[in-house]
Amino acid sequence: MIQLYAINEGGKLHPVDHEAKLMLPVQGKSGYTHIISLGDIVRAKVTSVKPIYVTIFNTDLGVLKTRCLICRNELILKNNVLYCTNCQRIETRKIASDYGNINISGDNCERS
Repeated sequence: MIQLYAINEGGKLHPVDHEAKLMLPVQGKSGYTHIISLGDIVRAKVTSVKPIYVTIFNTDLGVLKTRCLICRNELILKNNVLYCTNCQRIETRKIASDYGNINISGDNCERS
């Protein structure tokens, strides 16, 4: 499940409060355990509204910001992998093409 906090309509973010299910590229296939993690901020595309399903399986979709699962330090993108500068841990996620290029303040989310 993914918690939706905003929907982009015409380049403007509108606050929402809905849960959505993540649609996997191949239904019923396992092996998608490290695509997102609890607390990740992701950009997803709504594919169905009743029930609400989203996908992150396009280049511009995926994790925009995340933290280390061990020390909660913000992960940076280094050599195309997510790296923790605090504990030197490497983690795997389905990252968006503009990972890390987001400024979040209050209820407003916008690209930097």
